[in-house]
Amino acid sequence: MQGRSDKPARGNFKPGESLSGGSLPRWGSKPAATDPSDAPRSDRPRREKPAFSPRTDAPRTESPRRERPVFGNSRTDNPRSESPRRDRPAFGERSAPRGDRPAFGDRSGAPRGDRPAFGARSEAPRSGPRRDKPAFGDRPAPRSAAPRAERSDSERRSARTEFNKRSAPSSFDTTLQHQPEFGGQYAAPRARRPESKPSRAPAAQDSEDYNEPQKAVGGFAAVEALLKSKPGIVHRVLFKKDSGEKRLFALQKIVKHLHIHHQQLDAAQLDEHILPNQGVVALCHEQEVSTWESVRTGLFAALESGEPRTVAVIVNIEDPRNLGACLRSALALKVDVVLIPTKGMCGLTPLAARASAGALSQLTLCRPDNLEGALGELVAAGYDLLGLDDDTPDSVHDMVYKAHTIIAVGGEDRELPPFIRKQCTKVLRIPMVAEAHSYNASVALTLALYERARSTQFGGMLVDPVEYAAKKEAERKAFFSPKEA
Repeated sequence: MQGRSDKPARGNFKPGESLSGGSLPRWGSKPAATDPSDAPRSDRPRREKPAFSPRTDAPRTESPRRERPVFGNSRTDNPRSESPRRDRPAFGERSAPRGDRPAFGDRSGAPRGDRPAFGARSEAPRSGPRRDKPAFGDRPAPRSAAPRAERSDSERRSARTEFNKRSAPSSFDTTLQHQPEFGGQYAAPRARRPESKPSRAPAAQDSEDYNEPQKAVGGFAAVEALLKSKPGIVHRVLFKKDSGEKRLFALQKIVKHLHIHHQQLDAAQLDEHILPNQGVVALCHEQEVSTWESVRTGLFAALESGEPRTVAVIVNIEDPRNLGACLRSALALKVDVVLIPTKGMCGLTPLAARASAGALSQLTLCRPDNLEGALGELVAAGYDLLGLDDDTPDSVHDMVYKAHTIIAVGGEDRELPPFIRKQCTKVLRIPMVAEAHSYNASVALTLALYERARSTQFGGMLVDPVEYAAKKEAERKAFFSPKEA
């Protein structure tokens, strides 16, 4: 750069001068004026800036500077401090192993201390009692030296089948667990054949507690004929709500005249009982009940003759099994007539018939059109009406029973109706502990009937064991003897 004379050295020029030596105007200033009058107003001298010195080979500063070692050389020639420091090898070089420690990867040296080399087993036993174990890879000797018994083919197959049953999952999806590999051609194995199905569980219809629906009769003509011929077998009559048919309205008047309970239901609810129904369905008892006129004559005749009579009144029973148990006890304790209301309790359903154990067909059941009026007639004639309730001081075992007695029992959750309680000669209770809520309706009726039968010395009952056994033997022979042609 110094050999060229036409341009100044690099960095060796003043501000405002061009490379060719001429002057340049400042940025934002007007060009230099040729007239002296155009000179700048301020005559203040301007501070000159030092020229930019060109780069030379001389060091920047004259201060002494320590030399840095070349990369890879040892740093011991120029230590940073006077403190002793262990020698370190250059980068990439491996120094000799320190002490008795072998180099990394070198297993030729002797093991450190008493620790055996990796992979070698020490013969010296470990500290502490420990049973001897065979070396790694050695099979231990069999526990028993006795020869193993050979199994037959059938035993092997049975053992294999049992193992498969234990190891196989209870349920699996062949599409998930047996997918072929990508591009594979083998088919998924077939699912394991299910085991033999258990025996058929007893159906609900076979159970003793199955509440079989009542027999239903549908259709205008069928229901009308049933009401005219056997009104005592009809429990309830269901009509279609808002039907608007005149003949159904006329049939409803007949039902009211017979004092049979009736209801208005939607068409969908009627269809659940029987189809077709033409807007009317009759639910029937298992046995036809007697009318009050036919029963009333016999009860009043017994008063005149002095023959004992026992009448049971069952109201507000909603469970058919409970009703059947009441009928069973009534037959066993010699009840002559059972009175039931026209509504407010379950009917003589198939479940009630099964719970009665045949007593339904041997008892005289009566459904008075007006139960309150019927009881009033009997009480006025000379019958004692005894109600069962826990809210009374009188007990069943302290009562002196007459020959003509009526015993009334209420439902499971409801007491005696007011129209019966107000006509009772006396209300009795059955002793029980204070923690108990109440007796079951069938149990309460059974206890009261038993006290009634005991007060009359069980009159009319076969209490002699010899006579009872003779009667049962005669019934058994009559049942098993061949019928005459």
